[in-house]
Amino acid sequence: MNTLRELQYAGLVEIQKQGCGKPNRIFPKSYEAVPNTDFKKSRSGTPED
Repeated sequence: MNTLRELQYAGLVEIQKQGCGKPNRIFPKSYEAVPNTDFKKSRSGTPED
């Protein structure tokens, strides 16, 4: 799973598709607006363990 999708599933960004070969728009959301703040470390992240 890529990092951008993880941010989208966590509710931190919103991706709006424009279509017709145009790039997607990415809108960051406020951290305070996210109701669930119980985030877990990704398996695909950097090996900082």
